[in-house]
Amino acid sequence: MTDKSKAEHQYGERFCLMLYQGQKTGRIVDIWNSRNGVTPFMVDIDGETYQHVHFQRDRPAPDHQLRPGDYFFRGITEAEAARYAAIVTDRMEPNASERRRAKLIAELTPEMYKHSTGEVHPYLDRAPFITVDDHG
Repeated sequence: MTDKSKAEHQYGERFCLMLYQGQKTGRIVDIWNSRNGVTPFMVDIDGETYQHVHFQRDRPAPDHQLRPGDYFFRGITEAEAARYAAIVTDRMEPNASERRRAKLIAELTPEMYKHSTGEVHPYLDRAPFITVDDHG
């Protein structure tokens, strides 16, 4: 890859901790972008819409270590993209025949997986909580 093409794939929010604020509660959470890619302006967390705020406070953190429960963006998998395509299809055409549904899902999945630029879409995930098994 040339230096020019590397530069074209560098995004301001790459590997940054960013602030998102809940539209109902006003709660602010840090979300880490674990990728060298764009992030959504708004996300859904527990049924509430959160909006990226205070862009000037985005903090580069390429070596950030997630704690249990932390939110972070990662690339969506093809299987997750197919699940989203199914949800969208069921909302758009709730009475579609199985054949039509399968066709729509197959058509939508690539769009859910990658941008037209070829970049994989971001997926909001949460670091797992550690569970303790006291049975040995």
